[in-house]
Amino acid sequence: MTNSKDVKQRNTKIISTGLAVATGIGIVGVIGFRTMEDAAAQSASATTSVDASSVEVASLEGYSAEQLQAYAQALTQEAVRLSEYRDQLNTVAQQLVAAQADGSVTVSSKPADSPGASATPKIAPVPAAAKPPALQSNSQGSG
Repeated sequence: MTNSKDVKQRNTKIISTGLAVATGIGIVGVIGFRTMEDAAAQSASATTSVDASSVEVASLEGYSAEQLQAYAQALTQEAVRLSEYRDQLNTVAQQLVAAQADGSVTVSSKPADSPGASATPKIAPVPAAAKPPALQSNSQGSG
């Protein structure tokens, strides 16, 4: 007859060996996976780090370098114009907030230094505590 203590020791050794083998396989798998990720990242960075001067202009849909530079300059000018417009909108928004706080109703969107702006919108006064319309029930019985 076998001793129950020997059976427990043998089972413990089998389990320990199985866990050790699984851990070893897991570590090898993780190392292999990370190695593949690093290789893929290196190959991707190698293909994206091509020198811009070596790219042919024909590959950019037929545009010449001068056309691309002119386009870049036009985009820069447009960015400046939009930035100025954003600043103008912020000024109008600040005026609206101040007008709402003071109860004033006239706000000018024409900055003092901009001769091109010709429109001066007027803000209508907000009615004091207007009662919302009553909700109408549109429910019908299911039938």
